[in-house]
Amino acid sequence: MTREPEDELIERIEGQLDAGQAASALDLSSYAVRRYPVEPDLWALYAEALESVGRVPEATKAYTQAVALSPEWTAGVARRGSLYIEQGLID
Repeated sequence: MTREPEDELIERIEGQLDAGQAASALDLSSYAVRRYPVEPDLWALYAEALESVGRVPEATKAYTQAVALSPEWTAGVARRGSLYIEQGLID
């Protein structure tokens, strides 16, 4: 069974995030969402990387994109809602 290129990117980004390499994860995930714009897992990792470097408004938008691509992803809906609350956008 052949692995898809986006699966390899997902593993690399997850490894960088797990290792605390947020800036590297952000660079790679930014590339990944441009290369595979309809892959919700990549958008979720991009959001996580953005959040890790303090770019919360952009992270919220990336979570929104991930949820738009995968509406059944309830954890993403919840995380996006938490970021809205943190930003004071909703009570």
